[in-house]
Amino acid sequence: MADIGLFGLINEYSHFIEQGNYLDFNIAKYIFQENCALASKIVLSQWGFDSDYIAVATNPITTNHDSDISYLTIARMTHHFLLFKN
Repeated sequence: MADIGLFGLINEYSHFIEQGNYLDFNIAKYIFQENCALASKIVLSQWGFDSDYIAVATNPITTNHDSDISYLTIARMTHHFLLFKN
């Protein structure tokens, strides 16, 4: 579900190419990378997912840290623990 925005972007790119248009794949790749999280956020919001799920799915960069622990913080901690599991 986290990459639902990427699937949408790739689908649109495919339609764009099928219509006889051209877009260099490196440019398309850059667009995918820069807009995937935003597209996922929009789709998941429209589908009614709650803000905690959307935050974990889109993994936004946070500059300020609240004292409260969020689902996103827990997901990040779990990811780090799993990376170093032997």
